[in-house]
Amino acid sequence: MHERKPAHCQKGPSKFCVLCRRFYCQIHRATKGPEADADVCEINHTTYYRNHRHSEEGIFPTLESEQTAADAESEIDYQRLEGLEVTILIDD
Repeated sequence: MHERKPAHCQKGPSKFCVLCRRFYCQIHRATKGPEADADVCEINHTTYYRNHRHSEEGIFPTLESEQTAADAESEIDYQRLEGLEVTILIDD
């Protein structure tokens, strides 16, 4: 049985998949659908998410769910900034 090297050990640049948070090489990038335009590898992310969502944080089944989570996180950050009181001290 021939085993391939992990993407981070292969020749050429590797990318980081935004859905499964794993490295992949250009040969194994997604080529169909909206994933083809993003940094996404070719695996079935819905199945990967179903099998690994409890053991890993930050994995997503689709680009839409990843974007929704990113939007929610940026909204939380914005609300935190709004709640901060800024005090300016002026030396006389």
